[in-house]
Amino acid sequence: MGSALVLLALCACGNPEREKQEQEAAAAEKKLAEAKSFREGLEQERAKLSQQINEVRAQADAAKSAHHRTLAAAAYLADLEGSELRPDGTLKASLQAARSGFLLEEATRKKDAEALHALATGLLDPERPCVEVKKEESEPQAEAEAEGEGPDTCGPCEASPYEDACEEVPARLSPWPAWTCESLARTGDTLPTAAFCTATFGYPEPTSAGTSTYAVDDLPTTQEVVRIAFEHGGHLYASDFPSPTDELYHPPNTTGLATCAAETEKNSCVHQCDVRFDRYEDPCACGADTRGDLSTYDESHDDSEESDESYEVRQARLAAEAAEATAAEAQREAEEAAKELEYQQCLASCEPATPDSPPATDEEGNPLPPEPVSVSRRAWLEASPAPGIFVVTVETRKLAVDGKELQSALATYVLEHPALTALWTGEAPPDADTLSALHTRFELEDVLRQEREVSLAPLPGMKGAMLVGLWQGQVSAFRFSSEKGQDPVMPLAPGEVCEALKKEPKRFPAAYLEACDGQPGPAAAAPVEADAGTEGKVAGEVTP
Repeated sequence: MGSALVLLALCACGNPEREKQEQEAAAAEKKLAEAKSFREGLEQERAKLSQQINEVRAQADAAKSAHHRTLAAAAYLADLEGSELRPDGTLKASLQAARSGFLLEEATRKKDAEALHALATGLLDPERPCVEVKKEESEPQAEAEAEGEGPDTCGPCEASPYEDACEEVPARLSPWPAWTCESLARTGDTLPTAAFCTATFGYPEPTSAGTSTYAVDDLPTTQEVVRIAFEHGGHLYASDFPSPTDELYHPPNTTGLATCAAETEKNSCVHQCDVRFDRYEDPCACGADTRGDLSTYDESHDDSEESDESYEVRQARLAAEAAEATAAEAQREAEEAAKELEYQQCLASCEPATPDSPPATDEEGNPLPPEPVSVSRRAWLEASPAPGIFVVTVETRKLAVDGKELQSALATYVLEHPALTALWTGEAPPDADTLSALHTRFELEDVLRQEREVSLAPLPGMKGAMLVGLWQGQVSAFRFSSEKGQDPVMPLAPGEVCEALKKEPKRFPAAYLEACDGQPGPAAAAPVEADAGTEGKVAGEVTP
């Protein structure tokens, strides 16, 4: 009972304070209502002033138009023969400008496209750096502008909305490596000495922009191209291996084109983001004329001049306006932040995807062997055993990312120089101005060597220089001849070769003897006589 009386006493004591707060709130609401009413009066006053300003501007425009028409009439009078009106340079320019404006207005009103185009061209050409437009291209545009459907008075523009990164990227590479001639060879007593030269060319890996024939296993490849050249009768004769092609000397720029295509695609994506979020500045856009824009009119007023507004009402109005401005600014900043976040997300989507790195270990955590990332091919001269014949070996090495050799393979080619062969047989050599191909007579995967040099020793029971090797699991042998009227390179029958190997088995590797076990393979085909545009391939198809 005592606690209840205490609470009632406290409530009774608190009633006067609450009544005071309610009175103050009512007074504030009254002041706010007065402020709103005063603000509505200001809005009406602003509308009235804006209307008066528009009327004054309309009168000024009418006066200006009448003034220009007067100047245009004066320009006509000044051009009449015998006229006493002789304006000075400044006045004459004003008269001509007024006359041109009058003619332009009349041509627009009459929709005279030809006159409109002539006047607009004469007025705008000396004032802007626009490209020249042919007459037949400009007439439709002038007609559209005369009808009010064309663009503004800005001329044509050649600027691209975004950069094409492939614009100056060549479709093919044009390397000019230095040729190195490390050895000389004379294949016949009556034949000139020939120089054995090499030059290194690079072939990029295949991409979405194309492929290269000489990229081994789709890996970036550096290859030494062989050139054998000699001088005869004041002319230089040269033949290359592999066969001369445009792609051999000018590889397709696969990586460069793929890189620039990706960059162009990114630029296009960024451009679309800029347009979507109103960030794009058109380089061809004309400057907007903001003269006469009422939005720039300062409608501020001095609050001190409003004598009928009490101090309390003014303070309440200013507080309400400040709160409203703060809320509007906070909302604007939040909207800008959200828009900026969307814009950055759009730009992030333009970045190309990063390829995943290959795993370094297997499922059990054991390190995986390194994968080859490039190929290197080197060529050198082994021997020149017959007129116009050269034995050349090509080493193909697959390399890891650190340059360490992972795989290595040798291939030996028996090449024929067509010009030297022609001189040996007494025929006229081919045209010296044309770079010809070294004909591939035979190819071997492995050859018999003595230490590190190719062995040209004859097989047991035979005579003459011979080359013995393996091709596709079979033993092959070729006899070289320097006799007139004979083919400088003659293949031997597999059975005959195996029979000779078995006479001295310790002289030959075990792989050669194992290849002779069982049924002998078919006899080697006779060499194909190659013309100027083909290569004779007997022992195997050549992959340069």
